[in-house]
Order: sequence, then C-alpha cells, then structure tokens
Amino acid sequence: MNDSVAPDLRTVPDELVTTAAVPRHSRPYARSTGPPRRVNPRDAVELQLLQIWRDVLGVDGIGVTDDFFDVGGSSVYALVIVGLIRQRFRRRLALDVFFSAGTIEALAGLLRGGRRAARTCVVPIKVGGPRRPLFAVHTLAGTVMHYAPLANALGTDQPFYGLQATGIAGGALQRTVRAMARRYVSDMRAVQAEGPYQVCGYSAGGAIAWEMACQLAEAGQPTSALILIDAHPYSELPLDDSYWIDLLAHRFLGFCREAVDIARLPTDEVRIASLVEIAHRVCRVPPDYGPDEVRRIVRQHMSIAEALNVYRPRPYRGPALLIRTDAHPDGPDETRGWPAVDGGMRVVRSGADHFNVMGETQAPLIADAMRPHLHTEP
Repeated sequence: MNDSVAPDLRTVPDELVTTAAVPRHSRPYARSTGPPRRVNPRDAVELQLLQIWRDVLGVDGIGVTDDFFDVGGSSVYALVIVGLIRQRFRRRLALDVFFSAGTIEALAGLLRGGRRAARTCVVPIKVGGPRRPLFAVHTLAGTVMHYAPLANALGTDQPFYGLQATGIAGGALQRTVRAMARRYVSDMRAVQAEGPYQVCGYSAGGAIAWEMACQLAEAGQPTSALILIDAHPYSELPLDDSYWIDLLAHRFLGFCREAVDIARLPTDEVRIASLVEIAHRVCRVPPDYGPDEVRRIVRQHMSIAEALNVYRPRPYRGPALLIRTDAHPDGPDETRGWPAVDGGMRVVRSGADHFNVMGETQAPLIADAMRPHLHTEP
C-alpha cells in the first residue's frame, strides 16, 4: 500500500469500531501545545510498550507519562495496541484500560503487577468532580470509547462513566434489553448507591438507557436526567451474518485502497477470510487477528440487535431529553415515537448526521444541549 495515500482511520466512526485497520503512515503529534516534557522508559516493560505505541501511532517523542488520547489515540489504535500487548506479554487487556491506565507508565504497572480487572460493565471515563455522575450506555458495538469526546466537552467537573456490554467486559452476552438494563443498573449502583441517577444513551444505547430508568423507578430510585442521543424506540435490524460481515468490511476495510467488494463473495466464510487477509496485508492488525475475532464481533452485534428488535419501551415516569439529527426524517412526530413521559420530552435538533454526532467537532454542541438537564449537586 502506498503510504502517501493511506487513509487516516481516526475518521472512522468510533460508534462502529470493533475491529482494527491502521494504515502504515506517520502522523504529527496531534494535540501538542508546546514542547512536551518527555519522561523516558525506566525498565524493559516500559521500553517495549513505548516501541508498540510508536509503531502503531506513528508518533515520535512519546514519553511514558503521555496520555494515550493526547498523542492521537483512538479506539482503532487501542484495539491494535491491546492485540500486540496480548502477543508480547501474554496478557489480555480490555479497551477501556486506556481510560483508567492511559499512559505507558500506568500500563506497565498493570503488566508488572499481574492485576486482573474485575468483571464490571462500568468504565470510568472521567472520575472526580463535584457534580452528579453521568452514566452512558454502549451502542451496537458494545463499547464506550466513542463517548470520550463528549466526556471531555462536558468539562472536568462532570464525572462520566460508560456502561459496556457484558461480552466486552468478559462475561456472557445478555439476550434481552431488560436483562442488559438489570445488569447495568446493578453495576451502576456499585458506583453510586442511591439516586437520583443521570443516564444517557447514543443510538442503540438509548433504548437500554430508557429501560434502566424504568427499572430504577420500579426500585424507588429516581432518574433526574434521561438523555437519548439520536436514538429510536423501535428497531428492525438485520439478523443475518452476511449483513454484519459486509458492514464491518465497509466501515473499516472500505477505507483501504486495496479492499475488495467483500459483499460479492459467495459465502460468509469466504467473506471473513478475505476481510482478515486484507486486514493483515494492508493494515496494521495484530498477527493473531483471525476469523474467530471477526465471528466474535459479529455475534456481539447480532446479540444486541436481536434484543433491540423485540424490545418495546414501556411508559416512563420522569422527564427526558431527545437530541436528534435530521439525516432520516421521521414524519410529523419529532419524538420518533418514544412513549409519553410524565415529565415531558424535550427535543433538541442537531445539524450533524448519525455517525458524526458524537465526534470531536459535534461533542461540544451536544454537551451544550445536555448541560441544562444535568444536575450540579452530587
């Protein structure tokens, strides 16, 4: 592949990023505002991690105390790096490790200590701050890294936690929206024992957030803010493997010049083999990335899709905010058919489309729409 025309995969919507395709070209130190104060590696573990970061990110001048996201990291690069760590150190790390241990120094501490993360769905994206925490539910991909721009835009005083799918957290996949919501409420209450709670969900996460608010109300726990970001109450998602394989190929390999039209290949197994072969040939994916990883990703998507297709939102006793795009007009009902809520549903329109509404450009605008509905007291 010609390095001069390799795409910048930071443009891939993080909401759909569940596999990795990183072009082989270098990028500038994206967010530097002055000369960095670099801390060099102090042992072999930090040195090996530094080599991995430099190789994947294509950035020189990284120090062991530099934050992953400040040197150009994204969910795409995180997937590649955790794959290389698995190969080099024989340790499996979840993607959310870059929120809690986002420097080489912190990652090295985890690898030296051999600490295993607890199987919780809660991902601490931004901790600390005097305000009441906000909990954000995953999308079809099951991950929450796409919430990082929004968490940053809401400011340092707003604690922000993601709720990732149980399959991502290392447990069994939940098969219904009610089961997902029940698990996420339980894990959320381990962080914040009593309400009022603040919950939001983007895209597929909206229906799960709605059900969480309903279950909290049944338990006598109020939800002071329920925020739906470009979410629909009802889903009719395809449930065949071919659709999701083709979607993955389009979203990721479609950004590589040498990608073929995988949808035209005769069988799912051939499509998967072609996807993996192209990923290894033209993109920087871990050496052990293979068909089983693609099948796991497809299962994750389909499990959540199946649950959403049969879910029917029930009445919710409280206020709600719907932030919606206009990419797909929904007729005269600007609430998109969400059930009536006792506290009323306010609708705010965004000029973005569905796939960039959570990006760095739009996140400050979404944060501005959310702030009047978020509470300052803990």
